[in-house]
Amino acid sequence: MEFANFLNVVIGLLAFSLALGSLGTSQPGINAFLSSLFMCLIYLSSRKYFYRQYAIFRLNATTDLAAIVRKVKPLGAWEEFRATPIYFFGTLSLIAVMGLDVANFCLEETGRCPNLQFFISKYLYGT
Repeated sequence: MEFANFLNVVIGLLAFSLALGSLGTSQPGINAFLSSLFMCLIYLSSRKYFYRQYAIFRLNATTDLAAIVRKVKPLGAWEEFRATPIYFFGTLSLIAVMGLDVANFCLEETGRCPNLQFFISKYLYGT
């Protein structure tokens, strides 16, 4: 559960902050995409660190802990989702900014749904 707390507090809040920060730029979709790549690198490196180094250190820390937890396994997809709602909300915020920018581009190019395109443009660019 320590890794779930790390995902929630550090990565989730950072992802949400980067999504909001991307909205304030002239190219929110591109900046959200770059931010999501950055978040993936942080996630993968922290997961590797936790399960290969930190968890083993914790197993060797005391005999009580070693008796309770013999092997630390990564959480499954559903367990990780239930344990880390802030992380997933932050990640979905980045994905939403990217998706809205792509949708805005497609609607602008095709000329369909001008009201929806106007709303998305106002939300993304503030113009």
